[in-house]
Amino acid sequence: MKSSGMFCGCLFAAIAGVSACLADDTLPAAAKVIRAEALRKNNSPAGRPLPLAAHWHRRYYPLSYQIARISKGHHLLPWMPTPVPQGDASRALGDNEPGLKKLRKWKMPFVLITGGQWEATLYDHKLKWRSLPPAQSPLVVPVAEIKGKDGKIKPTAKQLSPFGAIGPWREVGEYWMGSPGMKAIQEAYPDPPMVIIVSNNEANDLRWHEVEEKSKRYLDKYGKDGDGAFKRKVVADGWIERYRAMLTAMRGALVKDAWKTSSRFAAYSALGPNHLGRWSAWKTYSLITKDHVDPGPVIWDGAIAEYYDNHWQPQKSIWGAWSCQTEAMNMVLLKTEALKIKPEFWHEVIFWDGNLPGKTNDRYTTYTEKGFPPSPERYCGWVQYGMWLLTPRVAREFRSSADKRERWEAYFNAIVRAVDLVHNDKVLARFWRKGVLVQPSENLHPFQTNVPQWLKDRNRWYHLHTSLDPKYPLKLNSILPVFTLARVIGEKPKREWLLYAHAPKGDKKGVEVDIPGYKKVTVNVSLSGSFYYIHEKDGAVKPVGVDLPDHRKKGA
Repeated sequence: MKSSGMFCGCLFAAIAGVSACLADDTLPAAAKVIRAEALRKNNSPAGRPLPLAAHWHRRYYPLSYQIARISKGHHLLPWMPTPVPQGDASRALGDNEPGLKKLRKWKMPFVLITGGQWEATLYDHKLKWRSLPPAQSPLVVPVAEIKGKDGKIKPTAKQLSPFGAIGPWREVGEYWMGSPGMKAIQEAYPDPPMVIIVSNNEANDLRWHEVEEKSKRYLDKYGKDGDGAFKRKVVADGWIERYRAMLTAMRGALVKDAWKTSSRFAAYSALGPNHLGRWSAWKTYSLITKDHVDPGPVIWDGAIAEYYDNHWQPQKSIWGAWSCQTEAMNMVLLKTEALKIKPEFWHEVIFWDGNLPGKTNDRYTTYTEKGFPPSPERYCGWVQYGMWLLTPRVAREFRSSADKRERWEAYFNAIVRAVDLVHNDKVLARFWRKGVLVQPSENLHPFQTNVPQWLKDRNRWYHLHTSLDPKYPLKLNSILPVFTLARVIGEKPKREWLLYAHAPKGDKKGVEVDIPGYKKVTVNVSLSGSFYYIHEKDGAVKPVGVDLPDHRKKGA
């Protein structure tokens, strides 16, 4: 591969000597750091755990390749596919068996990624649960019986119900974690210090606003008098009970004691609604109640929160007031609420830039048509904003598992480099561990519609005013040429700031940034992101977080 420049999107040369890495039992320095940070508590005396990099891809990024990169000094949290229940033991391990044994020798934590969702098995027509009688079914029982052309009553809907039978949820949990493949993985690595078991968490669940139209159980129990708040509560409570039953059964089905105690169950998009306040009907796609913003953190041990530049939302852009960056500002609140419920909640962020090759609404195509073609540099600046806003334990990337590594690896390398930079730069590492997000005095977040009273006073805006900002209040289609944030350590008059800024439409020079309670500073902002260290004592603005030489060496 050829280098694409001296920025965080630089390509790493193809990894050689994978077999040698697997044969060498020496514990790499990066592996020691990965293990320590993955096992560090959220509230440790040292501060936050430093971030780790990972991917959702389960086909073209095998453990052997991950281990080779760890051996070269990169901070990846290893991952592999979750075995499917119908597969045999040899299929579950496959080419990952030597890598898994290497992880055991290194005593490394790792992640199992499930491309689907375990509970969706309950409506698989090939299995018993789909055809259970209504009283025993976990699925939606229709308000009225539906007959087919043959005159026979159709089975329950292909949709999970928060009011359905709970027994099948326990059974499906046992079905997944008691599989031959899961047993084989536990035999190969019986004593991991931690395993994160991840669900894609996109089953066809009954929505709260559908209950009167679709659910006989709901109408029989509650009638038609409930308002939206009532429906959201009973639906959320129903999901909490059923998902907890499944997860308890999953843990119980694990055969090794170390797995029972060290496993955590996490789910994609289980942090809550990042669209909070964006438009009047946002609650339609939310389960917010007076008890919690979202039931996800009540159910799960962790969440993989999405930072997606969705291809299906053309009004959204990485330089707009409606952007991943502003959605992620909502997630600061969601993460805070999750940690109140579970102080050791496992929090990741998963990045996707909307690239769907061959599709008319592919983000790479639409941005190119606007004169701003995608690049690893732009991706780097965008990713780092989400990282430094949310300080996740893992920065994970999404690509389709059918999409070969060679096509997207330059972009994933931007994430790897951004993570490595935090570990390798002492200033960045200190601010990651201890820095507190700086907030402007006013809540200028553009998502302000239909926000509950108990959240109205919560400041959800972290962009620091710049000389390039449009007029406030922002509209959803307002353009922000530069996105900023800062973290602060210490008290007046000895405060220290780390300022981060990125310019998604191209480099900007001489940008004034207002640091609340201090002063305005003038900085240059790059497409790939710029860090500046500021000390209150002398007021000097010093660049930090520049590329280290070893990141640009061939074979890094």
